Amino acid sequence: MKLKSMNRPIGMACVALTALSTIGQTKWRLPVTIEALQDVPAYAEETRGQARGVLYVGRGESFTVKKGQRFLMVKIHDEGGCRIEFEKKQYDASSCPWLDGFTDHQEDVFKVVSGRSGRFPAAIR
Repeated sequence: MKLKSMNRPIGMACVALTALSTIGQTKWRLPVTIEALQDVPAYAEETRGQARGVLYVGRGESFTVKKGQRFLMVKIHDEGGCRIEFEKKQYDASSCPWLDGFTDHQEDVFKVVSGRSGRFPAAIR
């Protein structure tokens, strides 16, 4: 019985840590509509680094999202990646700078048009 009573504080601590980890994070409603504010090349192969203003997709041919065109983010992956849909095709992008965790959201390149519903509150009440 003593072991069971010890699990409750541990469980409560895990819930609290999970809640704290969401503070300041964006709430997303998929699909998210994103507009290119400049021409954005999407390369099927990654180079030694990732350049600013470029999408790196895992497969298929390279393409360009022209200034003013929109695409959808349909899934969020771990480590800042996501799945996008452009011209009725889906691609896994290795880096989606509009997501949380990036210091440069490239807001001069990508504009989140819809699907972002604010941030989790900064304090738990």
